[in-house]
Amino acid sequence: FFNFDLESSINCASDSVEIFDGPNAQSQSIGTYCGTAVPSVRTSKSGQLYVVFKSNSLTQGRGFQAYFEKTASCGGKLTAFSGTITSPGYPTAYSDNLICAWSIEGTSNITLRLTNLSLETTENCLYDFLDVYDGTSIRSPRILHLCNSTSTLTVTTRGNMYIVFRSDESVTSRGFSATYEIANDCQPWTYGSSCSLLCPCDRNSSASCNAQTGQCTCLSGWTGSDCSQRVDPCLSNPCPSNAICFTKSDGYTCLSGVYT
Repeated sequence: FFNFDLESSINCASDSVEIFDGPNAQSQSIGTYCGTAVPSVRTSKSGQLYVVFKSNSLTQGRGFQAYFEKTASCGGKLTAFSGTITSPGYPTAYSDNLICAWSIEGTSNITLRLTNLSLETTENCLYDFLDVYDGTSIRSPRILHLCNSTSTLTVTTRGNMYIVFRSDESVTSRGFSATYEIANDCQPWTYGSSCSLLCPCDRNSSASCNAQTGQCTCLSGWTGSDCSQRVDPCLSNPCPSNAICFTKSDGYTCLSGVYT
């Protein structure tokens, strides 16, 4: 809501706006509003909202204006070696009643750099908070429990990290933004988050293998996804116009005075 002016009454019995978490008025009511105070952001848990506006024949107000948006899903398993994590909608205010959880798995150090944090501030962070665990779930040791505003903060775990963001049913703020990075300790010619996958590269004609994607970097003169295809140097016509190019094992040679 960004404009709100309805007749005030006890229990909003006269003019009102009521919001339901579901497809109709038989769904759970999540708020009934009247008067001139602008209601806070309301969020559906069911994925549907039903809004009812009611007025009587007596006192009239200007009415209300509101907008709605579908909130993107949050959380999930992060498999890239680096990336960004934000609260939904950042840098605009997050919604009420959110629970987002991110899991980062690796075999080496995982570093989380918090670049901005602005949540509802309360004693002991009881309402809106950001938690970081050294492990794979909330049963792992908790190493951060934050709600106070901060600009930068860095924390590192060994092997796995689990991140939880929660908001309650009232009072929101800008949220947070963070980056993460998994240290690359893979052995040569292996890749993946656990370094358990073998690179498909031909080692005789490859310079390196990307530890995140397994993509091969070919030596000069070789091509293909696994660098096993020899590039024909004669395709670029390196010889003078009076000579013919012949491919050799170590390159090419130009022979003049050759006729067919």
